[in-house]
Amino acid sequence: MRVFKQHRRGGKTKNWYVEVSLGDARHPRLPAFRDKAASEEFARMVEQLAELRSRRARPDAELSKRVEGLPPKMRVRLVNLRLLDPTRSTSTKTLAQHIEDYRQALIARGNSAPHCDASRGFVLRVFNGCGFVYWSDIDHQKVEQYLRGLREHGDMTTARVATKSKPARVPRPIGATTSNQLLTAAKSFCKWMVDSLLASESPLRGLKPLNAKLDRRHERRALTVDELRALLTTTVREPERYGMSGMERATLYRLAVETGLRASEVASLTVASFRGLASDSPEAATVSVRASASKNRRDCTLPLRSGTAAALREHFRRKTPSARAFNTPEHWRSADMIHADLAAAGVLKRNNKTRQVSNRDEEGFPVDFHTLRHTMISNLAHAGVEPKTAQTLARHSTITLTLDRYTHVHMGDSRRAIESLPDLDVAPVEKTTPPVAPESQLALKNGSDDSDDLSEVERYRERYRLDCNNEDASRDSMRLLGPENPQGDAQHDLFEAVGSVRNPMLYPAELRARAE
Repeated sequence: MRVFKQHRRGGKTKNWYVEVSLGDARHPRLPAFRDKAASEEFARMVEQLAELRSRRARPDAELSKRVEGLPPKMRVRLVNLRLLDPTRSTSTKTLAQHIEDYRQALIARGNSAPHCDASRGFVLRVFNGCGFVYWSDIDHQKVEQYLRGLREHGDMTTARVATKSKPARVPRPIGATTSNQLLTAAKSFCKWMVDSLLASESPLRGLKPLNAKLDRRHERRALTVDELRALLTTTVREPERYGMSGMERATLYRLAVETGLRASEVASLTVASFRGLASDSPEAATVSVRASASKNRRDCTLPLRSGTAAALREHFRRKTPSARAFNTPEHWRSADMIHADLAAAGVLKRNNKTRQVSNRDEEGFPVDFHTLRHTMISNLAHAGVEPKTAQTLARHSTITLTLDRYTHVHMGDSRRAIESLPDLDVAPVEKTTPPVAPESQLALKNGSDDSDDLSEVERYRERYRLDCNNEDASRDSMRLLGPENPQGDAQHDLFEAVGSVRNPMLYPAELRARAE
């Protein structure tokens, strides 16, 4: 190993050079750093890689971490010298190429194409926003600062000044949920790099998601029964939209609000997905969703109501089993379709100037196709369905998601619950004290007179002894009753006699029942 500076015109080079022996009669000269100590460390690293290559061994985690910290040009030179495996090195590819490989790996695992494309887009948005090109450029502090900027100011790269032909575009800040989504996608990509042996460790492993409950930007609500009936009744009379007639859209909405199917799951259905529509038994009608189209990647079968089964049977009357259940377009904007029908039903408002439909109601709650799923789960709760049954029908992983996120309480339900509280305007009932009988009458009623010097506890003991036929039972019962206490009033004697029992007030009643 030799560390030196080359002589050129005008003097020596600024960077140091290293000359190492690779063990195969090669002594390459590699440009290193301007610092001599760092250049010597680089030379020792090259010799270690050469030794590992001669033994056909892989670098350990510590050496791999040091190699990943080298500039990309240095790693490329090491790959050209066959000191690094090009298939295991991050130096020969940019992050964009690695992200494309990550997308192909997601597809190979069975994930849907829209999910893979969305994951790739999230990762590219974070890394491009931070200016990362190579794997060694990834810095967790820059990622954290970039996400914080999106939450406070939005994506400033999308801002646009108003012109004559186009209005101004002001970026909107993102919420905690979107920030967590971007961070999760970036961390998943880094974890895939480590699992694929392309990197030694994830540079984003220390970043934690935010508490999305403190900053919820998109809180949906459930449609009321009147709004839902108005939507179905009005949609039947509406013209064709997105290649579907009004009757077909109304049938689609009814299926979604009674099964909780998502828009992508509805679009994946075929006529063969429905069973028992022609059966006389109302329990035979079902709809099945394939695992490839389901969000939780599991096959599921949901029951159908008899009225919905009859509407679907009429809708499928001229379709083959392999035909699609609904004529949804390839790039289906379900939110725009239901917004138009909700505006016709009077649930959403339409701008008189631009004729655009607002995606929020008068109270500011967003309403879209996924609102039908919220409505279905909320209706189950209002009908008194068991929470576990509602969770099964919703296909949620936890009951907390079903009850906290998807179950909504209408104002009418809250008002009826408040009205069920006690009426505080009613005057209180006066308590009456029963008359006290003379002591002589109490003594005669109890079967004794004033001359009876036995206390209440002593009478219980005496009557209990008479019912015991053997001496052992009598001794055990007396041990439970405790030692005699002839002094003091009757209440004190009663407490001392049954002090060893967990509930002293119940024990005299038990003695009284046994004695009588």
